[in-house]
Amino acid sequence: MGFYPLMIRMEGRQVLLVGGGKVALRKFRALLPTGAQITVAAPTFAGEEGDWQGASRLAQPFDPQMIQGMDLVVAATDNRLVNAQVAQACHERGILCCVCDSLEESDFIFPAVVTRGKLKIAVSTCGEDPALAKSIRKELEERYSSQEAQRVAQAGEERRRRLGRL
Repeated sequence: MGFYPLMIRMEGRQVLLVGGGKVALRKFRALLPTGAQITVAAPTFAGEEGDWQGASRLAQPFDPQMIQGMDLVVAATDNRLVNAQVAQACHERGILCCVCDSLEESDFIFPAVVTRGKLKIAVSTCGEDPALAKSIRKELEERYSSQEAQRVAQAGEERRRRLGRL
């Protein structure tokens, strides 16, 4: 399977997250700071009410019509059949889909990410060993501090100045 690391501007993109459990909540928390417009569909939602703040919530099971107008879809239920239905509906319509319990059905995956300002370091094992990716991410979190974030901000300012965009 040929995954390619790609940074994508998510601001304003429509994202459907199917599922309301712990895995879905982790994916929601990863997507929230990107500025994506997130709709979460699930019969029930894990955690506290405030955990889902920033999402439009549909308290209902998945319906293929939900993916209409979506840019990305994430299937994160604990039901294999529902996740497969989400994947099939997305593939039929050409919408990129991450299926959290099926690498084979996924068009994209979530890497482990370290964020320090605009410095983002993504680590992936292409779904083969998420625990290793998480371990490497933790090492990188210790290695890179807010100093690197400041350095990136200064470099960006200098770059814009050189390009005449300041």
